[in-house]
Amino acid sequence: MKNLILTSLFVAFSAFAQSESEFDSRMREAYAANDQRADLSCYYFNPRSFKYIRELSETKISLPSMSRSFELVGERSSVQMDFKLQLVNGQAEYNIRFENGAGIHGVIKRLKDREFYLGSSGDRNLDRDFEISQVFCSVNFAKEAPVPVSGRMHINVHPHTRYDYLNVTSAAAQSYMADSSLRSYVMLEEGNYKGNLVNLERYLSGLPIGLPKNFYESNLNPPESAELIVSPAGHNRFVLDSNEDVEVLYTGGNHNYCVWNNTRNLLYAYLRSESEAVFRIVYDTKALVAQRKGIIGGLSFPRSSHRASNLLADLFKDREVAREYHEAYLNYFAESYIQPFTGLFSELVIEYRSGAYNKQKLIQGNGSRRLKIVMTYR
Repeated sequence: MKNLILTSLFVAFSAFAQSESEFDSRMREAYAANDQRADLSCYYFNPRSFKYIRELSETKISLPSMSRSFELVGERSSVQMDFKLQLVNGQAEYNIRFENGAGIHGVIKRLKDREFYLGSSGDRNLDRDFEISQVFCSVNFAKEAPVPVSGRMHINVHPHTRYDYLNVTSAAAQSYMADSSLRSYVMLEEGNYKGNLVNLERYLSGLPIGLPKNFYESNLNPPESAELIVSPAGHNRFVLDSNEDVEVLYTGGNHNYCVWNNTRNLLYAYLRSESEAVFRIVYDTKALVAQRKGIIGGLSFPRSSHRASNLLADLFKDREVAREYHEAYLNYFAESYIQPFTGLFSELVIEYRSGAYNKQKLIQGNGSRRLKIVMTYR
């Protein structure tokens, strides 16, 4: 009997160790694959009326050049735009060409030049009709491809032991991942702006671009069905192509930094889409942790309560702290966050639901869509 018990324990431990090893291997593969990613992207920032940019192709890489085609879509018409980056006499030159022959040319001399507004195309009608000055393009390295958004999703952000040092979020996260009605994504921690370490001219020359390797220990054991996504500080790209209602359920940490960033980028996809469906975000307070100070004012907690527990459900037991926190969270999204998007909707309702704070805000825009975002804490 004793030998049977020992054998059972050994088998259970071996299975656990193997599972952990498999997750470690999957994480390393995800990091390695992301280090090799490169693409060109463009989107509208703060257009006066409803416009969006559709990718017509994947980024084509044939060193020493990269290229990608886009379509600028307005309310009544569209125009194709081709973006090409190439190495010319040791310099990275970009050429933007529109289907009517107009174009924009520039040289990327510094790191900060990898992101740029297009400015004028030289064609006044094109510039006016498609607000070319509001088109923002970038050259991206070590940056995940956009995550598709639809239906019901579970996003677990940065499930490592440095944030969740008491291992209070893993059990609930595992439960959500076992739910076949949810598509689960695990956002892996990574150094912020790692792609900025890539030397652009060296890359276009076809030379190695060695990047530092990062790895974060985790208590999580996600199934194969949960997709691993590299996520520097929660900054991920998302894309929403359907008109069905969406529900995204968050677990992990930190709610007042990385999850907050991920929420912002998630809503970018909604606001820049054609969807008029309801967009719901659910925060499970028993499966989310927070750091003591948030990224904006108001998203902080008293030192004494945070020292006792960093679980969001525990931090919200102080109802006054919770009320101030929720008010700051809602006000950010309903005020400063939403301003660049007012041309994309006629009205936007944000419903905010929590035990300590429930409020609805209506934001008026100058577009045509009527949108609704529901943020719920449970």
